[in-house]
Amino acid sequence: MQLIEKNWKDLFIISLLQWMIPIHLINDKDILGIFEKIAKQGIALNSDEQSECSENFKFVKECLFKLGSLNMDISEIEYFKILSLFRTG
Repeated sequence: MQLIEKNWKDLFIISLLQWMIPIHLINDKDILGIFEKIAKQGIALNSDEQSECSENFKFVKECLFKLGSLNMDISEIEYFKILSLFRTG
């Protein structure tokens, strides 16, 4: 369980790639819409938090683009997930 807790971010990104989630279609305007929906639920994000979320989202999109350019098949993706799970440091 500790391995998953430690490496969940990597596994999340690899799973997005594996399931071909079209995250590349989401743009900055869509992100602002998400922030507005969060605010309607009574959760206020300050400008620093919004900026951090936007930067993290851009990082995820960049990672998916780079991983997608490797053209891995399903076996390679599964192997990559295993390597990421047992990664240290």
